[in-house]
Amino acid sequence: MKVFLLAAAAVLAENYETDLAKITVGSVKCNGVDQMTIDLETSATNQAGHIIGQFTCPGSATGAVKDLDFDTSANTVSFNPYDCNGDADPVPGVPFSQFSVATTLNFHLMFQDDNVGNILLHAYSVDANCEFKDSYSVSSDTDMREVTSTTAKETYSLENTFSLQLGATNLDANGQPSFRANTLITADVIHTDAANGGSFSDLSSKVEWAVTECNVDNNVVGAGNKKFSLYDAENNDGQGGACGVGHLNWDLSYDEDANEANRAIGWSFEYMAFVFGNDAEGSRMEYVLGCTVKLCNIDNTSSGCAKAKSCGETSTN
Repeated sequence: MKVFLLAAAAVLAENYETDLAKITVGSVKCNGVDQMTIDLETSATNQAGHIIGQFTCPGSATGAVKDLDFDTSANTVSFNPYDCNGDADPVPGVPFSQFSVATTLNFHLMFQDDNVGNILLHAYSVDANCEFKDSYSVSSDTDMREVTSTTAKETYSLENTFSLQLGATNLDANGQPSFRANTLITADVIHTDAANGGSFSDLSSKVEWAVTECNVDNNVVGAGNKKFSLYDAENNDGQGGACGVGHLNWDLSYDEDANEANRAIGWSFEYMAFVFGNDAEGSRMEYVLGCTVKLCNIDNTSSGCAKAKSCGETSTN
């Protein structure tokens, strides 16, 4: 006689994870058009047969993940985050802040058995966010005199993405870098490379950026504040018009992406150094040169970037 002993035990559907099979989110990136990429950091790849799969979007009607691409060698998953929420992709003409997105992606750590199929070890739910603003600001503090304009070489950048850099100067009598009034100030606005914390390279080739406005401010709070508009591509109400103050020899140029026609990826400008008329002769005054940077889709022909490009000359970079 043969006797079979049977035992039953309940297994919780949510499963469990061990330190050897833990998955964490390393980084989240968006291309500003239709794709989010999540970097999954895991020790599970060291265990033979463990895989990541069964991706779903709880925010969509069907749960399906549109444009899903999972790179098993790098453990990165790319997908359409707008569809994951049940929404349509933003159109190129809307303000760029509307490309911001927060979504949830579900998946499982598992292995496969020839007889029963997927064996689930742990369920994951990842909340991921990408935020875009309509505009970004870059600025540089400058010390000015009626005869000589002095500026520090320190560069300020916003969110490690864009920075404003002033060109070469002369040294004044005190050995400080300076610009003489009625001489040209040159400036470059650049995007920081990925190695130094920049994020522009993560965006789609359909996304460009432009300097759309620049002002000089005397950095005084209250009634004594003076702000002079050097250039405003989107408004034609300044002293020099939309494309800059002609009396100060304003000149604008931009670098075009060699791999994507008509995509602006770097900007330069120059103008004549000056001081405000009521500043005491010889007194050191701190001014701020500030510019606005906007992100745009190159298919939007009426964007701030398109208007800025119509004001500048181009070169291929």
